[in-house]
Amino acid sequence: MKQLIGILGVSVLAALSAGSHAEELSCEAFSYEQVIEKQDRINRYLHGSVVPNMMTCWEALAGNGTVSVAFKFSRDADEWSAGDSKLLASSLDEGQDEIALHCLQGAVHDTSFPATEADGEATELLVNWTFPVPWPTSAEEFVDLAIDTGGGGCGPESSAACFECSTVFGQPTSCKKVCVGYAECRNRPDGKGCNLAGSCVTGAAFGNMGGFKIYRWARAQRPQ
Repeated sequence: MKQLIGILGVSVLAALSAGSHAEELSCEAFSYEQVIEKQDRINRYLHGSVVPNMMTCWEALAGNGTVSVAFKFSRDADEWSAGDSKLLASSLDEGQDEIALHCLQGAVHDTSFPATEADGEATELLVNWTFPVPWPTSAEEFVDLAIDTGGGGCGPESSAACFECSTVFGQPTSCKKVCVGYAECRNRPDGKGCNLAGSCVTGAAFGNMGGFKIYRWARAQRPQ
């Protein structure tokens, strides 16, 4: 149990969500609880609306490893609608990563999830998510996966793919990668801060205890 809790206990860096327009501002980090809530919200959507559509395709994948994919979402009133996606990283054998991407692209097509007050005025969202191969079929397999891969604030085998503006003595200085923050970051020419744009979340299908609970909930909802 301590090992599982440790997955949650590693420090998580984060930043404010933003709209599609660039902003020049200092960073006001999310709390640890807010970061976990954002990651859990993505997992509720993926486990509930995407995973059931991909399982038949996923079962055909060969080997063991992970695949990380970047999904773009656009805001349509009170919904985040899925758009383009691309491969970020993979530890699978050559060719299997493209099959995995194809599985996910088909499964995410024409899906959406609700926007919330926490999204502010953001109109674009980048979701960088990591999925295991093969997919665990029991709680015991999930526990083995979590212990084997370890992981930090972004989840097992997930590298930070969002940005925030680092600070020195409370003053914004330059771009740095974090698990939850902005999709784009450019250092200002004068060296005094960053231009930030778009919302971004990085995580994994079983990246924290919330992911495990959502996995169990989603399995209970599926027809037997």
